[in-house]
Amino acid sequence: MKLLASAALVLTVFVGLVACQGAIGDAGIQGNPGPQGVQGVAGPAGALGLTGPEGSTGPIGPQGESGPVGPQGEAGAIGETGPQGESGPVGPQGEAGAIGETGLQGEPGSAGEKGAIGLKGQAGEAGIAGPIGPAGINGGDYHELFLDDANIKDHVVWIDAGNATGSAVVIGAGELLTAEHVITGKTLVQASIPGVGLVNAVVKGWDKTRDLALLTFLSTGGESIVEVSEGSTLNGSEKTSNGLIGSPIIAIGYVTPISKTVPMTSFGHISTWWNVVPGDVSTFGFNANVTNGMSGGGLFDIDGKLIGTIIQKSTVIGSDNRAVRYDEIQEVLADLRAGVKNQ
Repeated sequence: MKLLASAALVLTVFVGLVACQGAIGDAGIQGNPGPQGVQGVAGPAGALGLTGPEGSTGPIGPQGESGPVGPQGEAGAIGETGPQGESGPVGPQGEAGAIGETGLQGEPGSAGEKGAIGLKGQAGEAGIAGPIGPAGINGGDYHELFLDDANIKDHVVWIDAGNATGSAVVIGAGELLTAEHVITGKTLVQASIPGVGLVNAVVKGWDKTRDLALLTFLSTGGESIVEVSEGSTLNGSEKTSNGLIGSPIIAIGYVTPISKTVPMTSFGHISTWWNVVPGDVSTFGFNANVTNGMSGGGLFDIDGKLIGTIIQKSTVIGSDNRAVRYDEIQEVLADLRAGVKNQ
């Protein structure tokens, strides 16, 4: 009963309260947060999201360990031939091979070069006496043989090579022939040309074996040119050129201490005709007097032609002076004019 009475009281109060509710009041002050609630149960997995954009490349990692060697691959194709390499060093001398079989007979070879001159042989036995020669020239007429050509002296000029002086012969327009030993080592000398004066002469070519040299100068046309003999014979009293032993000659050259403008002339005759070694050079021996300074001068025959170039004064009493013969001059002249210099 008490319980029912209490319930009736509460209901009466509630009804009274409802009946008596007033207007809603202002919001109250924010209360303090309540205590942390208990962790809820995990929800189900969400759906797979979309693929995100590609990230930037990360830093290079450390070098990994070398892997095992792989199997041998197949051979590749042959490459192109490379360029020619440089020659290697010469290898050592190999051992001598076995002697081969005899080959076929070869064709005859070309002619070899001329060998060196052999040793002088022993003197032969005296020959039989020769026939009596033609009558000699009258001594009184000897000098007169050369008076028909008063200009022979003008063919010969004085030259100054600095450390030596000598003579030369005018053999062409602007051309002088002299002995090589007079101008050895020179390229330019001075020459005193009769009728022209002192000129510079260039050493064009030389031949040491023959002891001949050719000089050239600027010709003015005033020089006296002589013809080089081509040789002929002496028959009786006939005036012909020469070369035979006994033929009259005149040697012309300059002796510097005496004169540089007037040459020395000396008469005589051809006394020997011989070849000189080395080179087998043809020379005349003659007995006309010559002296220092006349080297390179001329030896003339009675026709006024040049038959030799004086190259040597005898240093032995009774022996002959020497001159290079006209045939040697003719043989080498083209080479000298071409500027050939034979040692």
